[in-house]
Amino acid sequence: MRPGSTGRATAEVDPRVGGRFRIVMYHPSSKTGTEHTGEYLLIDRPRRLSFTWRSIHTHDSETTVTIELFDRDGATEVVLIHAQLPSTELDNHREGWTDILSALGEC
Repeated sequence: MRPGSTGRATAEVDPRVGGRFRIVMYHPSSKTGTEHTGEYLLIDRPRRLSFTWRSIHTHDSETTVTIELFDRDGATEVVLIHAQLPSTELDNHREGWTDILSALGEC
């Protein structure tokens, strides 16, 4: 969970439906970090994950992230939908999720 210039991130998770998470992303220019919180809505291993997402970048509104995984000839296709985002944040979140998913491809 380190998009763009994020130097490090910490996470506290309770990975079960109804469980909550807290992720703090630390950018070089911030000593306190940016907090992201949410609740797991659906965990359908290994196909689908859905959770709420709230941060200062969603204007403290609750949004929903759904991630679906598809087997495509031995590779995995990832479809990520982040719904209810403020229109002013669409590009920033698209870039952030793209960075996060690209880093997974490097693992």
